[in-house]
Amino acid sequence: MPIRKSDYENYDYREFWEDDRRYYEDQSERIALRSMLKGVDPSNKLFIDIGCGYGRLFNEYSSFQRVVLIDYSMKNLRNARDRISRFLSDDPGKLSDILFVSADATALPIRDDSVDTILTVRVMHHLEKPEKYFDEVKRVLKSGSLYLLEFANKRNLKNILRFFTGKMDTSPFNPVPSQVGETIKNYHPKDIYKKLAARDIRIKKIISVSNFRLGILKKIFGSRLLIFFEAIYQKIFSFITWGPSIFIKGYSVKAVPSGNRYLAEANLRENGRHTLPDSGEQTLPDTGKKASQGSGIEALLDSGMMNSGGDKRFPGDLSRESFLNFADILICPACHGRDLALSGDKVKCGGCRKVFSVDGNIIDLKV
Repeated sequence: MPIRKSDYENYDYREFWEDDRRYYEDQSERIALRSMLKGVDPSNKLFIDIGCGYGRLFNEYSSFQRVVLIDYSMKNLRNARDRISRFLSDDPGKLSDILFVSADATALPIRDDSVDTILTVRVMHHLEKPEKYFDEVKRVLKSGSLYLLEFANKRNLKNILRFFTGKMDTSPFNPVPSQVGETIKNYHPKDIYKKLAARDIRIKKIISVSNFRLGILKKIFGSRLLIFFEAIYQKIFSFITWGPSIFIKGYSVKAVPSGNRYLAEANLRENGRHTLPDSGEQTLPDTGKKASQGSGIEALLDSGMMNSGGDKRFPGDLSRESFLNFADILICPACHGRDLALSGDKVKCGGCRKVFSVDGNIIDLKV
């Protein structure tokens, strides 16, 4: 049965998280994410959260130089914008380095080989065809860049016990994804590992997460004690992937296009370096950049879309700084053209002439 797309326009996703019932899951995911980002230098790096929801995890990666939050739901993005604006109330200037984009995970409006780090949490189980999404991840990541993925694990301990006691018909050991209801798909770890390997993602670290996610355990021990045990499990026993959620830390090792010297100096770095199995070490130059100069900006000036006199904001409440800071990585999702320009409350593609709306400071780049 095909997966039905979850309707987050008529449901407030914050309600799922913002009560004590999900405190354990939230903290478990944060422990894993902090572990995977430990030692990663965020300066001059572009970070993209694909399926950001209402920005729940923003404070875990807010130190990155530039951040793009992508979600299919405009409602989620409006909530993310409000949440992040409050979080950055003491540093409002940082907002110009953050972009909110409504887009499909399988048709990302991001240029090839442009992203330093991608995070995707609680998205995979909603995708009918994850292969298309993984193709997009491979396309937009720079060679040597970081990929952080979470997926729902069908081979979890609860499913194993239910299967052997006859309470579940579907084998958790079968690599074929299993569907739960109309909107959820669970995956066998080996299936995900295989899909990533086929797209030149080399896995460096795997963490089993939410390992004690059982209602009876929450009632007996309470969430805070379970979080204490969770931190120990993740640190010592994560090679036993029995948790309902699996986090993966991987790196893109795709071949660099021949003749491209800039990409040939791929950013395999973590605090200046990334060490990959069998790949040795490479120290790389600072590759972060902003669209402060170049033909794209000149085209905006020439077209009258930008006022050289120093207007502080674009029409539609999308800040001038935000648009220019990300002009170097945005593309039209329809034709993959790079000729995007802001005009009033619209973003127009100069190639295919498609027009996209701007809602406040959120760009809707869905095809």
